[in-house]
Amino acid sequence: MNFIERVTGIFTKPEATIKDILKEPRIEEPLVIVGIYALLIMLSSYLTSMHMGMGSNISSLVIGLVIALIGWPIATGVVHALALFLGGE
Repeated sequence: MNFIERVTGIFTKPEATIKDILKEPRIEEPLVIVGIYALLIMLSSYLTSMHMGMGSNISSLVIGLVIALIGWPIATGVVHALALFLGGE
């Protein structure tokens, strides 16, 4: 499966997709997803600061990036702990 098939497969045929991911894991794919997430958070932070009249400053971009890169592992850990609590492996 290529990257697009894996992303869509998670929603359409999760069992086969997970088996494929476990058979052949790739580090690039999650990095692309986290990178896109970080860019969207940075853009949102930047546009919010512009809308609130704070001007276009670089600190809003940096704060958005830090929030994305720290928030992603925390959210992942919470979801993983919840899955373990509910009987997942």
